[in-house]
Amino acid sequence: FKDDIFKLVKEQANNNLNAKVDFGDFGMTLFKSFPDFTLQISDVTVEGVDEFDGTTLADIGTLEVTVDIMKAISGEINIKKFGLVNPKLHVIVLKGGKANYDIAKPSEEAETPEETPEEGGGEFKASIQKYYIENAQVIYDDQDGNMYAELVNFNHSGSGDFTQDLFTLQTETDADEVTYKMDGIPYLNHVAL
Repeated sequence: FKDDIFKLVKEQANNNLNAKVDFGDFGMTLFKSFPDFTLQISDVTVEGVDEFDGTTLADIGTLEVTVDIMKAISGEINIKKFGLVNPKLHVIVLKGGKANYDIAKPSEEAETPEETPEEGGGEFKASIQKYYIENAQVIYDDQDGNMYAELVNFNHSGSGDFTQDLFTLQTETDADEVTYKMDGIPYLNHVAL
């Protein structure tokens, strides 16, 4: 059913977004992270439309998610790892404030009956233990705010229990080059961070 799943996911993404979404292959495995379940999607692209036609918002080499399979069966989402490898992101905000990342089409809100306390379902639980971005190229071009930023070979990782009211988030970040300009003044120009 892999071809049918590919087709359905692409159709639904393109029907619900003001963008052209495509991706290459995807794979699911228990072997890489046994006993956990890992999903990998390669060559994910999000292309702009209308005034953003010809601009690629995102070009992600690999998107990877590892989930605790036993907790998922019991109704709790425990993401062991979430990562983006070799992503290229190009965010544009036009004068007037319209942004190329605002791609969700408005949904038709259906009326939902209010839940009474005795009808309410179980509490939703989700956690993430580690996230990472490897070798990213990021451009943020805010023409409305007259700001421009670029990150070259940007790496970021973090870990923590996001289900807690208070938690410690441990992060590590580096980039080969960081450029930041505002109102035409360069505050950082190809600086290693």
